[in-house]
Amino acid sequence: MSLVELEDTMIPWIGRTGKMMGSFIAENFKKYHLNLTIEQWALLKRLYDKDGQMQNDLAVITQ
Repeated sequence: MSLVELEDTMIPWIGRTGKMMGSFIAENFKKYHLNLTIEQWALLKRLYDKDGQMQNDLAVITQ
C-alpha cells in the first residue's frame, strides 16, 4: 500500500475513531452523573498512575 493510499483510506478513519471514542466517554460521564471532562479524567488517571508528575507533563497529556 502506498502512502497516498494509506492517507486516503486509513488516516481519516483514525480521526473519526478518536472523535467517536471522545463522544462515547463524554456520554457515559454524563449518564453516570460524573461532572468531568475527558481532559480532567486524563489528568486524574495520570496522577493516579504516577503521582508527582511535573506540571508541564500534565499539560502535554491534556493538550
